Amino acid sequence: MLQALLIVFIPLVILYLSRKNKFIGLVSPILLSYIAGIAIGNLGFDLKENISMQISEIAVPVAIPFILYSLDIKKWLKTTNKTIKSFTFVIISAIISAVTAALVLGDTVPETAKISGMLAGCYTGGTPNLVAVGLAARINNETLVLVNGADIFVGGLYFLFIIGLAPVMTKKILPQFVKEQESPESAAAVEKKKKTVSDIVIAFSVMLLIVGVSALVPILLFGEIQVAVFFLILTALSIGASMFERVRKIPDTYNIGLYFIKVFSVAMGSMFNFRTIFTKSSFNILLYTFVVCFLAVFFHLLFAWIFRIDSHTFIITSVAGIFGPAFVPSVAEAIRNRDVILAGLTSGLVGYAVGNYIGMLVVWILNLLI
Repeated sequence: MLQALLIVFIPLVILYLSRKNKFIGLVSPILLSYIAGIAIGNLGFDLKENISMQISEIAVPVAIPFILYSLDIKKWLKTTNKTIKSFTFVIISAIISAVTAALVLGDTVPETAKISGMLAGCYTGGTPNLVAVGLAARINNETLVLVNGADIFVGGLYFLFIIGLAPVMTKKILPQFVKEQESPESAAAVEKKKKTVSDIVIAFSVMLLIVGVSALVPILLFGEIQVAVFFLILTALSIGASMFERVRKIPDTYNIGLYFIKVFSVAMGSMFNFRTIFTKSSFNILLYTFVVCFLAVFFHLLFAWIFRIDSHTFIITSVAGIFGPAFVPSVAEAIRNRDVILAGLTSGLVGYAVGNYIGMLVVWILNLLI
C-alpha cells in the first residue's frame, strides 16, 4: 500500500517542483519521474517488483484515453500539406528503421520483433506507444524496463541535438520555412478555461467505459483478455471519443494522461536495477535503440530533402513523432517559430493515435520475416 502511494505521489511532487523551479521545469517530467523511480528502487526501500509492474500495467491503459481526448483529426487535415506529408514520412521512416535494424542487428538483442515494434510505435507517437506495444506484444518485463531506459537515454541525446545543432544543420540541407497561412490558434493551442465537476466526471466515466469495453470484447471473443486486441480496441475507442466535441473540449485531459504516464515512469524506474546496466544485453539494447532512432531521423531527413520540406516543418514533425506533443512548444521556441506549434501539437496527437497500430504492424511484419 505504501509503495503504491509513493509511486502515485512522486509525480505530483515533480509537477510542483517544476512549477516552482525554472531549471527543473526545463527537464522532461517523464525523465525526472524515471530517475526518481530508479532512486527509490535502488536506495534500499525494499519495493516489490510485482506491485510496480501492476501499477505500470494499469497506468498506461488509463492514460491513453485522456491523451487522445484532445485529438482533432479534422483540424489536422486542415493544416498545410507539407505538415501532413512530413508527418507521413515520420511514420514511414519509423517502420523502415525498425525493420532494417531488426534484419541487420536482430541477433544482438532478445525478442527482436517486439523491441522493434516498441521503437516503431515510440518514434511515431512517444513513450505511451512504446509501453502499450510492449505490453500488447507480451514482452519480458526486464526487457521492457531496459528498452524504456534506453529510449529515455537516446531520446535525451536527440533532444539536445534538436535544440542545439539541428536548426543550423537542417537549414543548409532543406528549404527555409515559409508561412503559408495564419495559424488559427496561438501557442496555447487550446482555449484556456477552468474544469468543472461535470468535466471531470465525464472524462473519467468515458475512460472507464473505454477500458471496460476494450477488456470485455476480447473476453467475449477469445475467453480471455488478449492484450494486443485490448490495446487496439482501446486506441480506436479513444479516437472515437475525441470526435465528440463535449469530450474533446474538456480542459487539461492531456495533462491528466501525462500524469499517469509519469506514474508509469516512476513504476518502471523502480524496477531498474543498477546491476543490470553494465550487462552485455543492456548495452546491446541501448545500441540497438540508438541505431533505430538514428535511422528513423536519417530516413525522415532524406524524404524531406527529396520532397523539399522546409527545415522547421521537418524539425517540429520529428519532435512530434519521437517525443509527442509535450515537447513541441519548447522546440518551437528554440527554433524561434511559433507558427509551427499548432501543426506540431496536432501531429503529435495523431502519432499517439496511430503509434500502437504501427508498432503492432512492425511486430507482425518481423514475425513473418525472421
